[in-house]
Amino acid sequence: MANITLEVVNPKKKCSVVLANFLNAKLNHKHGHRVRVGYYENTNHKGKKKDKILVAETERMQYVGYSTGPLAPRASASSKYLVGMLNKKTGKMKVYDADMFNLKPVLAAEDEVEQDEVDASMTYMEQVDRLTSAFGTTRKKRAMTSRLKNALTGEVLKSAVGSAVDEVLARQQELGVTPATVPASSGLVPPHNKDATRPQDVYQLKDIISAEEMEALKTPIKTWLNTANKDISLEGYPECVASHLQMLPLEKKSRVRKASCLMYLHYMIVLYHKKAKELSRKDLFVETLEIPDIVSKKLLDKFTVTSCNATGRTVRARPARLKDMLLSYVLVLCLILDDFNLEYTKLRKDLYMSQIKLSNHLKALGCLIRSQKVVTEDGTQDQKGFATLPVPIQFPELKKKTIKERR
Repeated sequence: MANITLEVVNPKKKCSVVLANFLNAKLNHKHGHRVRVGYYENTNHKGKKKDKILVAETERMQYVGYSTGPLAPRASASSKYLVGMLNKKTGKMKVYDADMFNLKPVLAAEDEVEQDEVDASMTYMEQVDRLTSAFGTTRKKRAMTSRLKNALTGEVLKSAVGSAVDEVLARQQELGVTPATVPASSGLVPPHNKDATRPQDVYQLKDIISAEEMEALKTPIKTWLNTANKDISLEGYPECVASHLQMLPLEKKSRVRKASCLMYLHYMIVLYHKKAKELSRKDLFVETLEIPDIVSKKLLDKFTVTSCNATGRTVRARPARLKDMLLSYVLVLCLILDDFNLEYTKLRKDLYMSQIKLSNHLKALGCLIRSQKVVTEDGTQDQKGFATLPVPIQFPELKKKTIKERR
């Protein structure tokens, strides 16, 4: 064994090496996620060990780690971390001091809770509510919860249940902002080609369903492929899926393609309706019975995020931004299935969504919306909405409000 000479680098002359441990998962470099890192040190701290904070950010998640305090690595107080760098040619190893950080995912909801806990300017009623929440009886807690719900203002209610699309459209009516396209500000639009000369080239199926998923979908659609259209069971499927199942093409390749799209649409609608507390369940897609593992994994990776709660348990969450993105993918796949001339009345019922909200989201995807009154079989009039995709695609703009309009 070759002799190795150790050289300890003076930490006062050189910066310490930073070691980071991601608590929720390992970074997957194959996906090419860029990680931006910030390193902060409290220079005013007079103790021997300075407070240090390491923050990291990817496109979908933020992380924070501390060198001291309850969130620091448990061994940090009694251990010293060192990193050695060996020069194989000279046989010398330089040893550096290292700081160890446990990077914990931070969700927006957690930020709000932490900010609330350190807020020293709470009113008397807020302090009473905090005491009631911690030590009050069940009856007092129920009364407090009821009072707070009834006291919600329109602005708070909007921030609690509003989506990115609603906020963009609300700003158009309430605020004067610099003109900007919806896709650039919201990030809701799936991959698209703005220079396409045909609607079919604006949004392409390969950008919605990957080749791996299309191959895996051949298993759950076998029953549809081997059954006549009129004999396919429609029970348990959304109305927008069931209506297409009755008109599957007879040509084999086209039949496989459309059946795969319909099954994938079914999976996305099931995921869209899941509540927050259901997202961490292992049997998340229990209604669909058959779902390929790769399809389930890709859907959850794309439209949800995972983090560790206070007990160290991994939980899954879906911010409003990702739910809106999921809705965009649902609508684009419906446009592809209907050859970019979508009658979205049935889809609105499947999504439990108002016509105004759904049409606004379709507009954000570049669609033109029109309404048409039709006479039903029982003689009553009904209004249907249609969405078409013009080319070249034009996204809506947010324009400033003039003084006359505000009056």
